Amino acid sequence: MKPIIIENAPANIEVRFDCHPLQLPAVIRSKHNDYWEQQIKDNPSLRNGEVFTMIDIASTPKSLVITVAKTDYKHYLYTLRHENSANPCKVIYTCAAVITNDNQIVIGRMNGKTSTPGRLRAGD
Repeated sequence: MKPIIIENAPANIEVRFDCHPLQLPAVIRSKHNDYWEQQIKDNPSLRNGEVFTMIDIASTPKSLVITVAKTDYKHYLYTLRHENSANPCKVIYTCAAVITNDNQIVIGRMNGKTSTPGRLRAGD
């Protein structure tokens, strides 16, 4: 598992959208397709939808500009399961803790039919 790095975010954060979908090399797309076919045989509940990947990050002490483009879920899932893969899908993760009025934290476990079964996540 990669270490988690927590950094202070600058006051100005901008996420830009590149309207051109990410174009992966044919050999990489083929690997993703082959892997996806195996995954949906094992778990037919999976769906290949739209995902946004970071394609550029520009940072200064006062601002952070992230550019994202469309890719697909099979690209994300391949990256998730193949550490150090070529052309990784780099998603923006957000995190929040939900604390109830009686000072409890809501946590759930991902369903067995998801791409990450059993993973713990904070409730919404």
